[in-house]
Amino acid sequence: MVASQKVVKKTCVRDKAVMRPVTVMVPKVVYTNQAGTTDVVKNIERVRMVSKSVMKPTIQMQQKSIMKTGTRMVTKTVMTEDRRIVKKILPLAVTGCGCYQQTCACAGQPGCSCCAPTCNCAPPLEWKVSMVPMEVQVEEEYQVPTTVTVPVSVDMPHTIEVPETYMEQVRERHPQEIHVAKTIHVAKTTL
Repeated sequence: MVASQKVVKKTCVRDKAVMRPVTVMVPKVVYTNQAGTTDVVKNIERVRMVSKSVMKPTIQMQQKSIMKTGTRMVTKTVMTEDRRIVKKILPLAVTGCGCYQQTCACAGQPGCSCCAPTCNCAPPLEWKVSMVPMEVQVEEEYQVPTTVTVPVSVDMPHTIEVPETYMEQVRERHPQEIHVAKTIHVAKTTL
């Protein structure tokens, strides 16, 4: 800082002339300290969340066609043996046989008492064997296409948020004392 100066007026005598003092304003540089700020650029690491697509297994229900085995009863024609009794008309030569009847209704059946073989004195029966078609019910397997719903694991895209680091430039203001030069005008007296 500049101290205040006193302006002194002197009267000088030279060669008998009177000289008067002259006051002139002269520029003077004065240095002062002032409060100020400076900008500082810094790189700061920051974190932000970003979207990312990832594949995740997901359970989905899908329809699937399969062959299922079933059974059913069907009618088939088969050839079977047919045993028929051939009845001979016998003369009434068989006498003395009380259990035999010439027109026996149960002939050839087990436990029939009016003809052979239960009745011992009856003439033997003659059989005729022939093949005859016969319809029978039999079980048959068959395939049926069936649609079923089954769970299946499928990879599907999903969006998730993940952290990501990045650098950001930040300007910061810091207080600082600044040395400032200032020009002021000061009075200067000369003779």
